[in-house]
Amino acid sequence: MVTAIGTLYLDCGNSRTKYSFAGGIGVFETLSDLKAFLIKANVPLVVIASVSIQTSAIVKLIDSMGIAKAIVQVTDGFADFSLAYPDVSLLGIDRWLAMLAALDLYPGEDLWVVDIGTALTLDYVNKHRCHQGGSISVGLKLAAITLSAKTARLPQANLVFSPELGQTTGACLNFGIVYGAIALIEQSVQKFGSTDSRVVLTGGDAALVAPHLSIGHTIEPDLVLQGLKYYWQRINVPTGDIG
Repeated sequence: MVTAIGTLYLDCGNSRTKYSFAGGIGVFETLSDLKAFLIKANVPLVVIASVSIQTSAIVKLIDSMGIAKAIVQVTDGFADFSLAYPDVSLLGIDRWLAMLAALDLYPGEDLWVVDIGTALTLDYVNKHRCHQGGSISVGLKLAAITLSAKTARLPQANLVFSPELGQTTGACLNFGIVYGAIALIEQSVQKFGSTDSRVVLTGGDAALVAPHLSIGHTIEPDLVLQGLKYYWQRINVPTGDIG
């Protein structure tokens, strides 16, 4: 076992690669940035959670530098957390880690974990650590880009939200996209959650949606990375390699 002290944790998403190292959080924009960091920091171990199409390129780079790696996979029953999926290999690792982190941060509570990024995902976990299911829909920025790209006359929405109906095409797009996300979150929580559910928001666009929600919520911007570190530290506690 390679010691986890000095471990680089990678959350490789659809839009960007976030990292945690020695208590700091950052983003790698390119593979060159990652390579330079690995050299400069003399990283002994990389722990990877990835839903990115660049996964193979990232792994190839790490292997080429002779650095130890671990690629985390969804595991049903880990930390007494049971999943609703019949085939857990089909559950995104980012969703699983975000739920793990929320369970660690808010034990004994009914939780809605809402990740607002390239996709907008919702997952409901009850106080007994049982995943009840979830939702996947298009994220705000992807919706704005797609509507503009796939239509002849619609501009790209800037996602500046107003609680009033739009009176220009741009304002209508902003209202429709952002309010659609707000309504999905609020209606899902109200229909399927308990009355005292905690809503935990994460993802790149969480701060855009949060001010407009009429339900209570908490923002945890680095929830996937928190879950990744929690997972790795927990499985390494017996060896003392908790980094």
